[in-house]
Amino acid sequence: MEHQSQEKIIKRILLNEGEISRNLCLRELYISRLGAIICNLKKEGWKFRREYVKTPKGKDFVYYLVESPLKKIVYEIPELQKTITSYE
Repeated sequence: MEHQSQEKIIKRILLNEGEISRNLCLRELYISRLGAIICNLKKEGWKFRREYVKTPKGKDFVYYLVESPLKKIVYEIPELQKTITSYE
C-alpha cells in the first residue's frame, strides 16, 4: 500500500464524502491533528462549515466541505460504463 500523508488522506475523504469527523480520524485513521490539518487547508483556500453532532456514544465534531480550490474533472467512458473523477 502506498504511503499517503495525513493531509492527502483528509483531502481525499473531504472530496469524496464532503465531510470528515474528529472521531473517524481518531478511531479509524489514527490521525489526532485534524484541527491543524483543517487550519492548513483553510490557508490554501478550502472553506468549511463545522458543527457538533450527537452520536450514540456521545458527540462528535464534523467538518463539512463548502468549497475547495481544486478543479473537479469528470471523465466519462461510455464503452466501459464508467465515470472517473479527478481533481487538480
